[in-house]
Amino acid sequence: MDRNAITYLSELNKSMDGVFAMLEKLCDYPELKNDSFTVLKASLREELGNVNTTVLEVMEESEYKECFVAYQQRSEYEKTIRDPNDCYLMVMQREKELEEQGKPSRIQVIFGMGGATRQEILSPDFRGETEDDHEPEADPSRSPAKSGGEDGR
Repeated sequence: MDRNAITYLSELNKSMDGVFAMLEKLCDYPELKNDSFTVLKASLREELGNVNTTVLEVMEESEYKECFVAYQQRSEYEKTIRDPNDCYLMVMQREKELEEQGKPSRIQVIFGMGGATRQEILSPDFRGETEDDHEPEADPSRSPAKSGGEDGR
């Protein structure tokens, strides 16, 4: 929304203050000293309040949208200047803090499912391999025919 909207709204309210002052002067006339004229003044003030509320709500929504765009721009800029290794530095700093407090390290290395050790994971039995698995066996159905040509005669 236009940045001048708040200025326009302020000018409208100042002008309406003048209108309400003139209406108060008109109330001095005996012909207008009745309930219907008072209700009309109250209705006008209520409508001015509705206009103010509507404009301010639209401005608020517009500001949220602009704030989101600015946040996205800032985030994109920060991505360009961020070092991917910063996370490691933060972990090292946190580990140092924990050490100074006498607390145990929060870094753990988990080897495989169920907490298997490195040796267990690297062993052929763990992967379901045998020594023979490393040498491919010849498949008799794929061997070339010994007799004749391609049609096996």
